[in-house]
Amino acid sequence: MKLVATLNLLSEIETLIHLGVSVLLLDSDILTTRTTHPQTKEFIEQAINIVHTLGKEVYINLNTMLHESDIPVAKEYLLFLKRVKVDGIVIFDWTYYPLAKVLNIHPLIIYRPGTLTTNLYDPRFYEQLGIKGMTVAREITLESIVAITEIPQKIELSMVGHGYMPMFYSKRPLITSYLREKNIDIIDHLGNPKLSIRESNRQTISYPIYEDAFGTHIMREKKLESFNEVLVLRPFLSDFFIERFLISDNEYYDAIRAYNDERLIPNFRTHYQKEYDSGFFYKQTNLRNEVKL
Repeated sequence: MKLVATLNLLSEIETLIHLGVSVLLLDSDILTTRTTHPQTKEFIEQAINIVHTLGKEVYINLNTMLHESDIPVAKEYLLFLKRVKVDGIVIFDWTYYPLAKVLNIHPLIIYRPGTLTTNLYDPRFYEQLGIKGMTVAREITLESIVAITEIPQKIELSMVGHGYMPMFYSKRPLITSYLREKNIDIIDHLGNPKLSIRESNRQTISYPIYEDAFGTHIMREKKLESFNEVLVLRPFLSDFFIERFLISDNEYYDAIRAYNDERLIPNFRTHYQKEYDSGFFYKQTNLRNEVKL
């Protein structure tokens, strides 16, 4: 199992690799949302050259939804990725697949839709389409993840196991709209990572909210950690994604260290445990309250 970590700066490439990261994930400056460090083509090409020299891999995170007007931009960007020899293309929207297939780079695609890949038949289906990998949904139980991943597959299976998980996304600029409706001066909120929202009936819980050029995102209150679960899943996964969005550098590095050395897990939990939980590993999300076991 390879650890996949997000790269923010060229200067930290060797640091992340030294911490045990096998794959560096880069955010593009035109087709990636939920990012505080979008990267130019020049940065990406330079990073790929450095990382390949060090014997590691680079994935590109293309997690935007495509509309008709975005197709030319996406085509041109996929051509660029083919030229610079990226090792994997992580997509959220399946529209990228036919575009990549025309360019014969669909074997690089890792399909990571978030919540759609939930059953035993998904790996078989996507395997037939010739893509590189599929990320198991983040909202199913550990038991279900094991059931999916323990069956030998030709396709690579992965999971997002650490960090803030999105629970709501809208293409609408909701923060901007709210400020206008309330006649509040529109402050510099685009890309502001420090904003949060509360429900009127849950005043003690704050949810991180983030607006960028692609819309508005609301994250779960607590970050996900999978230190115990990864010990079970390690034999079955090709990639384990460690999310960096809204996480400080020191906390991110400490998390990577703990996933590579279980002796460091207690120390991580001592410092950060109040901000984390186990997500949906042990509770089903498709049952009503009155029928939950």
